Amino acid sequence: MAVKKKKKSAKDGGNYFVISLEKKKKILGFFLIILSLLSALSILSYSRYDKAILTLEYEDLVKVFSTDPAFAQKVNDTQNWLGIFGSYVSDFLINSTLGYFSLIFSIILFLWGYTIIRNSPYKISVHISNLLLAAGILFASFF
Repeated sequence: MAVKKKKKSAKDGGNYFVISLEKKKKILGFFLIILSLLSALSILSYSRYDKAILTLEYEDLVKVFSTDPAFAQKVNDTQNWLGIFGSYVSDFLINSTLGYFSLIFSIILFLWGYTIIRNSPYKISVHISNLLLAAGILFASFF
């Protein structure tokens, strides 16, 4: 006798929005590429005049969601292409890590995103990442 399969409904806990592992990997790779491009743009548009804007107090950070015109003018004066967020990212990467050679982090993120999307072997990406990190540290120490 044939056994009837019971259809799963939403009440039974059916998974209607299941994403396969391959799609999750491609989404992760896509986000890594976008993150690398945004960090590269923030580093390339770094301005030391944004340093004064970055000395905001906690009360000022709460004002981000308010309509205070004085604070809006202060935030709009940023020179970074990505605004206040780009100013924070570029300030951290340039002043706290390798300087302008921190662009290597963006290159490495792009490389890993591309590797994940293409489903390539990770061995080559590991070697290239190590080479880029070593080169970045050496060049940053020379300059």
